[in-house]
Amino acid sequence: MSEMQREGRRVTIRGEGAVLAMVASALVVDQGLAPTGLRVRSANLEDVAMSTVSNMTPLLHAVRIIQQPWLGLDAGSSWYIFIGIGLASAALSWRFFSWE
Repeated sequence: MSEMQREGRRVTIRGEGAVLAMVASALVVDQGLAPTGLRVRSANLEDVAMSTVSNMTPLLHAVRIIQQPWLGLDAGSSWYIFIGIGLASAALSWRFFSWE
């Protein structure tokens, strides 16, 4: 399980592998609940393309750099990606921008 969202009585769980089986068994065994409306949604091409494009934006990595330490987590490689994007932008602007 990688993410859980709760909106009133509706709970959305995202993850990979046997997430559906684990959630269903936890609901039945631990809570004694029979899950209704349990379904699997797989990603389509648009979801994958949007995720790939959004992972390349500098804003995503800037937010992770601020958010992860706040949550007590390591920012991981976001620092390197953010600095790399900044250096590449600086190099391109130095090369192609000119005052006239």
